[in-house]
Amino acid sequence: MHWNPQHRGGIYDIHAKCWCIFVYALLQICSISIQAFGTLLSLGTADVWGRRRTVALSSALLTAGLLVMGASTSYAWLMVGRIIAGGGIGVSFVCVPVYISELSTPEVRGSMGSLVSESSHMRNCCWCIT
Repeated sequence: MHWNPQHRGGIYDIHAKCWCIFVYALLQICSISIQAFGTLLSLGTADVWGRRRTVALSSALLTAGLLVMGASTSYAWLMVGRIIAGGGIGVSFVCVPVYISELSTPEVRGSMGSLVSESSHMRNCCWCIT
């Protein structure tokens, strides 16, 4: 029996699935590495520009990434949007909990600070369900 690319199942589907998994893993690696860069970027900008401006920077990066991903017409533009949004996630991951703890009263400071982390965990749980 010879291999037919029109045939469903077999080697053709295995190669297609492996390629999809590879592309997804590459997307996740790029997103995580840009988030790490955004985290390092926020350490300097929070002290120089202040927390409020750094949170505004993260919001601008997240909004720009969302707009690029929404308007993307190819996989390359989708990756560009993910990279921009990844930088915004990295900046906000460090700066937002610090900014919240500076603004909140001592009675609710712990619960408000952990709210950011818990919402991130809930997002991951909802992502796994869908």
